[in-house]
Amino acid sequence: MFKKILVPLDGSDLAAKILPQVGDLAKAVQAQVTLLTVATMNLGFESEFVPEGYGDYFDQMRAQAEKYLTETGSNFQAKGVSTDWVFKEGGTPAHEIIAYAEANSYD
Repeated sequence: MFKKILVPLDGSDLAAKILPQVGDLAKAVQAQVTLLTVATMNLGFESEFVPEGYGDYFDQMRAQAEKYLTETGSNFQAKGVSTDWVFKEGGTPAHEIIAYAEANSYD
């Protein structure tokens, strides 16, 4: 059955709705859960120009995502679910999620 479960999260309420089911499944089959958030600095166009303050915005986004992942992961661990979490910076989130899942042999 499942031994390694990858849960991509974007911080939205919609994405978080899966968490109770993941927790129940992981606990039932004693699976490892990894919570993953991918952030991109893709501005939607090709340019060497980066708007002023964008780096600060990205740092804030990273801090919020890491806080969310830490809190969510800690909640899973408190319920007896083996959990870790990863924040990745990359290109298109969907591609990064698939690449991460394949590289780390997730079920």
